[in-house]
Amino acid sequence: MMLILSLCCLSGIVMYATYVDCDPLKAGYIDFPDQRLAYFTLDKFQHIPGLSGLFISAAFSGALSTLSSGLNSLAAVTFRDFISQSRCADKMSEKNATVILKISSTVYGLIAMAMVGLVSQMGLVLELALSLGNLILAPILGMFTLGLFLPWANSIGTITGAISGISVSLLILIGKFIYPPSWETLPISIEGCPAENMTDITTLSSTMMTSTMSALTSPETISGAEYVY
Repeated sequence: MMLILSLCCLSGIVMYATYVDCDPLKAGYIDFPDQRLAYFTLDKFQHIPGLSGLFISAAFSGALSTLSSGLNSLAAVTFRDFISQSRCADKMSEKNATVILKISSTVYGLIAMAMVGLVSQMGLVLELALSLGNLILAPILGMFTLGLFLPWANSIGTITGAISGISVSLLILIGKFIYPPSWETLPISIEGCPAENMTDITTLSSTMMTSTMSALTSPETISGAEYVY
């Protein structure tokens, strides 16, 4: 994990040094900040055949491996806790059990795909849900670690520690939403972008400004109280 985090930090430093005077986001080359790494790969390594495809394959494989393990775990837990406890479980063959597990994984996958569209519209709700999930997961990890390395710990101390950890984390979470942290970014600009691209951006900005001012000062759009104001 430390190696992965170190590589991510180094990637950010390299991209900042490369685009410090021509930020692709400000220049309009990309639409979202998380597209910088993909743009950097296509921009600097486009002369190497197949590298862009390798990058996309690596990104998808990392995401799909986590997703597939989660779907299989959900299907296995559903089968073990619900289906295997039913009356027909004793007569169920191994082949039928495998089919049920595959159907469960497919259903959970379809639900996850349907939730993708909702997640993009949730905004603060999604952030709050993830924060509350981490609020519960951290004490659970602490209890498992306590039971693993300190077998003489009793239930009273474990519950007390879990409640204390949840309380402190909840206070931090509330403070985060009441007093959101301010992030200071390093200075970036678009002064070093190619001249033809800068000309297009400047022309587009001038056209939009002229159109806006014309609409605001046009007699047809000003009347009544707006004209007095």
